[in-house]
Amino acid sequence: MHGSLLPLERFPHERVVAAVLPGVGIPAGFEVMELPAAGRGARTLVLRTAVRENLLAAGADDPARLATSPLVCGWTSGGRVSHPLIRAGGETWVLKAYRRGGLVRFFNACRYWGHARFLRELRLAALAEEAGVPTPEVLALILEGAGFGSVRAWLLSRHVSGGRPAGEYLGQRAAASMARAAGQAVRRMHEAGVDHHDLHLDNIVGAFDSRGARACIVDWDRARLRRLGWNANRNLFRLWSSLEEDGRVDRRGARRLVRAFVRAYFAGRPAALRDARRYFARRQSLARWFHRWRLSN
Repeated sequence: MHGSLLPLERFPHERVVAAVLPGVGIPAGFEVMELPAAGRGARTLVLRTAVRENLLAAGADDPARLATSPLVCGWTSGGRVSHPLIRAGGETWVLKAYRRGGLVRFFNACRYWGHARFLRELRLAALAEEAGVPTPEVLALILEGAGFGSVRAWLLSRHVSGGRPAGEYLGQRAAASMARAAGQAVRRMHEAGVDHHDLHLDNIVGAFDSRGARACIVDWDRARLRRLGWNANRNLFRLWSSLEEDGRVDRRGARRLVRAFVRAYFAGRPAALRDARRYFARRQSLARWFHRWRLSN
């Protein structure tokens, strides 16, 4: 027996969830399970009810072991690290282990204090999916005690068949089609009221099927529901900056991709396009001023 299913009111982190997402709690369609410490820290599992038995049968209750098990059928790029692909029950899943970035990662690679960010990403991913945003279905969140009040965390989601980070299409004939698909996906995300602070080429996964190019938004770690004063153009500026910094496409090619993206994202919204042009002009003017200031000091 893998553990006991607990009613939501007995979930020990319920107060954390309520503080971050008032009146929301665990997303609909998920269940909470607690497992006692067995060699490592105690674990809390938030599992999608519809696939609960499949997840437990595959070993999702022990993600560290699952990541090195015979069920690993490959790896997929995930920004700073690669994530194992798990083949179980005729499906393929992505097992994402949360890792720290920046200089902190050299001293503390995977321990976090507090559960808020993980629960927030789970909730936001579920809300985006419910709103029709193209995104892989999230299946489980696993939290494991790591000592001194810290935790390690893993997120398990479905794999996009044939999916590759959008940046890998740069310089290929399919790049323009993928840019249009990305424009449609990002527009749907913004229409759903999601503000993605860290939208870049690796957070958009593209694939081709019988209907053509399709794009999905992945990694909701730094995304938030929009707030007062929110401006979607900030997300677009971040995305297009990552395109300019990539280096796999020249300036002329980048402009073609931006045009393809813009046609899809701003279709039927000329006022929004004019507003975006003004926003970008202001940001570029500020960047040029800052560059001149640095050269003169």
